[in-house]
This record gives sequence, C-alpha cells and structure tokens, in this order.
Amino acid sequence: MLANCLHVSLSLVLRKSGLFSALESLEVYSLPEVDRQREAGKLATADLILTIEHGVAYGPLSTAAPQQAYPGRVFSLPTPFFSGTVPDMAYLSRGGAISRAPAVMGDYHSALLLMECQSGYSEADIVDRYESGESFRRLDVKGVWDDNLRELKFRELSTSFRISDNIESRAAEGKVVEDFLSFNHPREGLVNHIAQSFSK
Repeated sequence: MLANCLHVSLSLVLRKSGLFSALESLEVYSLPEVDRQREAGKLATADLILTIEHGVAYGPLSTAAPQQAYPGRVFSLPTPFFSGTVPDMAYLSRGGAISRAPAVMGDYHSALLLMECQSGYSEADIVDRYESGESFRRLDVKGVWDDNLRELKFRELSTSFRISDNIESRAAEGKVVEDFLSFNHPREGLVNHIAQSFSK
C-alpha cells in the first residue's frame, strides 16, 4: 500500500481482516527521492497495489507509474480534499518547496492561525479565540465543506473507489465527526469503509 498519513491505520485494518497473506505499506511523501526507484521495484512482487493518488512529482511511485507497469493490479483512492482553511492545516511554500518547518502552533500550519498572527494577536489570545470559536466567525464553514466535497468528487473521477458518498451519508446522520480528525486525516469510521471497499 502506498499512502501517507493513512498508511498505518489502513494497513492495520487490512491486516486484521485476514484476507491478505502479507501486506506492506509505505509512507510515500517522506521517502527521499533517491529511494523511490528501489521501493518502486518491489511493487513487481505484489499481487495487488492500493495507493492514494500521488502526482507525477513522486516519479516511479506516482499513481500513473504502477498503473502503467502493472495494469489491473493497481487500485487507487482519493485523498479527501482539504482547503487549508479549516480545521487545522495549510501548506507554506517558498521557492517552490513546501515548508516542513515547525508551525506557528503545533505540527501543522493553520491558515486560520496564521491570519490571527497576521492580525497581531498574542499566542495566548489566539488560543483563547480558537477555543471560543471567535476566530472561526470570519469563515463560511458550510461553504468550505461544500467546496471540499465538490473537489473530492472531482478527484474521484479518476480513482477506483469513491468515499464522498459515505462521507455525505455519515454527515447526514450526524456521525461524520467519528470519521475525521481533519478533512484529510480519517479516523476509524472512514478507514474501515475504505478497507471494506478494497476487500470486496
């Protein structure tokens, strides 16, 4: 399985299913470019390859590369789209490189928190405003959610699995909070749905 933050939880669920004699997973985004060719060579021995969508920047581990090399053995799923506005993450770039530097608060750069910093609030004020919901009032949360789902459905046009229908039905039941840590960091509910879809 070729994934990023999803690779640990999804491979654990798939291993527990008992349907696979062996299952290897790889966190692609942290793999140095020099190691990608070596890891791509190992795919030749896999009966099935499950991957989230990886663009051409990942070279031999892009989604298109194994699809071309091993037709019929590669199954892809979309990464839930995340706008960078809510709830917790934005990517910063400089000179074309994505920042992996420590974020303003915590592990991720939050567009919301960066706007608070830009507005001149202190760290204590930012925490208070975030916890109280005051900093969210400038956002159209429903609009962002709808935009995210629209983008996800567009991405699913080229993948083997759809997850947007499950997300929408869980949201209608008021249970979507059980499925996400953030819009692109699934919890058990969505991970189990993906595993069941792949295992059919």
